[in-house]
Amino acid sequence: DSEEDKKEKKSRKDRSEKKEKKKDKDKKHKSDRKEEKKRKKEEKRKKKEDKKLKKEKLLQDAAAFMEKVTEGKFEEISEDDYFVRNSEFRVWLKEVKNTFFDELSADDARGLFSTFVLQWNSK
Repeated sequence: DSEEDKKEKKSRKDRSEKKEKKKDKDKKHKSDRKEEKKRKKEEKRKKKEDKKLKKEKLLQDAAAFMEKVTEGKFEEISEDDYFVRNSEFRVWLKEVKNTFFDELSADDARGLFSTFVLQWNSK
């Protein structure tokens, strides 16, 4: 073999090795992407589950609060009782929603009072 042939063979061999390295690297990246996708999917599922558990706990806390406030006595209320049940509503806002009545706009307070009425009457 001449020098040129040897160089050509070496060049082909180098190119072949580079291709193999690139394939291995691409496979590695592909598996990394799959792992990342799995990890993100698991995080999303866990976050959704945590949100569901948090909501369930909030509802349980609301029910316990209603029981405590009404001391076992129960009468249904309506949205017309906004001023009559304001003190209970304020306590419910703090205990259940972790917010203060004074921080709400009138529209937000009325909207939350509707939720309060629903929870109160569901007891």
